[in-house]
Amino acid sequence: MVATRLGRLMSDLIQAVREHYQSLWGEPSREAHFEIMGKETDLFKWDADLNPEGVFLYATAGMSEYPLAEYDAAHRLELFTGLLPERDEIANTLSMLALSPVIRNTHLAANHTMTFPEPLWPGTEMHGFLVRKPKVEIVPALALKDIHIEFLQAIPIFPSEVAIKSKHGADALIQAWYEAKIPFWNPDRPPLPIS
Repeated sequence: MVATRLGRLMSDLIQAVREHYQSLWGEPSREAHFEIMGKETDLFKWDADLNPEGVFLYATAGMSEYPLAEYDAAHRLELFTGLLPERDEIANTLSMLALSPVIRNTHLAANHTMTFPEPLWPGTEMHGFLVRKPKVEIVPALALKDIHIEFLQAIPIFPSEVAIKSKHGADALIQAWYEAKIPFWNPDRPPLPIS
């Protein structure tokens, strides 16, 4: 049987990423396919009751098809985010985050931020993502024959939080959320004030 992605053939690599996710959380509850400037990615969603994190998980499968700037050609990335409550409108910008380094030939790594001119979804003031390697592994790396895929977390953030991260670093931003008892996975949370 040939795997397809919304009517298109699914590459062996994308199929391996999908199966990796399924081994952790089962079948996704939703999936979508995005194409931006000739580059493609899929996005999968899992409901909060299907994973130990207790959040709605959104994960890309397609970024790893492309070598990225400043990485060995065998080292690839995929992204995921967890939100509670769910916010399916994040699919567009999470897909843009995944494909932007491919399209723009720029480096993306843990502790980087990427901002967008528009809000991440209608009704939010969040315009960016903090890309992190979680302290507690959520998605284990995937080692294939010729490719190693690392899964980084993309946390939606406000402009004030981009400023905090730029001034004090990613760890300080995470610490500030914990000290203020602000769950960063809540898309309806208040922004941290600039400090």
